[in-house]
Amino acid sequence: MLRKMLLEYIVRPAEVEEFEKELADHQRAQVESGGTVLDRAVREHNVGACGKVSIFWSLASRSR
Repeated sequence: MLRKMLLEYIVRPAEVEEFEKELADHQRAQVESGGTVLDRAVREHNVGACGKVSIFWSLASRSR
């Protein structure tokens, strides 16, 4: 999962669940809005990764 984040790929929920199993209890901090810090970080990452995909598609469609 960390490799996908580094390469700015979209991280799927199953990958997050697998990664979360490896975390210690103190690494599963909750945020005010519900969910965990990990959930929020992955959500923010995926929004950015989707933006990159959108830009790529836009450029690819213009090159035709």
